[in-house]
Amino acid sequence: MKTTGWLVLLVCAMLLGAIVAGCSGTSGPGGGAGDRTIGGVAQYVGDGGGSLKPWPAMIPPPESPASLGTLLKFGDVPKTTTVPRKQTNWFRLPPIGAGKTIVVTLQPTADEDSDLYVMKHPAGPVLAYSSRTPTYGSDPLPTYGYVPDWAAFTPGNTHGWPAALIAAFGMPNGTATKHFWVESDIVSPLIVNGGGYSHAVQGGSSNWYSFPATAGKQYTVRLAQFVGKPDWFVYGDKSWKFKAQYISGGGGDAVFTATETTTHFIRVWGEGSGANTFQVLARQP
Repeated sequence: MKTTGWLVLLVCAMLLGAIVAGCSGTSGPGGGAGDRTIGGVAQYVGDGGGSLKPWPAMIPPPESPASLGTLLKFGDVPKTTTVPRKQTNWFRLPPIGAGKTIVVTLQPTADEDSDLYVMKHPAGPVLAYSSRTPTYGSDPLPTYGYVPDWAAFTPGNTHGWPAALIAAFGMPNGTATKHFWVESDIVSPLIVNGGGYSHAVQGGSSNWYSFPATAGKQYTVRLAQFVGKPDWFVYGDKSWKFKAQYISGGGGDAVFTATETTTHFIRVWGEGSGANTFQVLARQP
């Protein structure tokens, strides 16, 4: 499959805009006959060991979309995988019901950096992304001591939505191979001062919740009636807007004051290998 220089640049800009550092034009790694370089980044399909292929806009049917990448079922246990430096692992989501908010979580398991992008298929715009350093600032330190990348989006039509594509890009810095878990979840909305949810999460997995918050108001996120040692983390509407955490492995409160009027997200992460059961609530005095 041949591509012209202007098409390469167009696809790179269309899919990633200015948010992928790899679109800087630096030289990417070499590859076999299926290798393509877009903006200097070799694009990679598979879970740490697939054939090299280009971004979705350049992949002809029938490869697209059903056969592109590994399926991430909502609420399933995370997939353990790796991505080579300067390359991309592809995943896909099941068809999505309209109006449901989805979170995709990329949890590094070593002090390495992979960025996360979710895009509408085929060759659609980037819907959500997270590009950050695993040990950034005062962010939470859950499993293995490394903060996650996560990205949330909400389909807007009334007739369901096609599968989305997920790209985990191995940032050029650091080691040659990036190690991570990747998972997806349908977000459960909480009513502030409402009854909350009684749920279970498997060790190593995440459950996600959301609630509306108003700037200047204080909120308490509480886990109660738990079995196991779940930890929980509160964010604003983006992965880099960390607000509070509770990681003692026991019941308690995470308290914070909202700085924006926007949807806030809660990640409940299960420790150990068995089920962690809990009740999650959001409170505002």
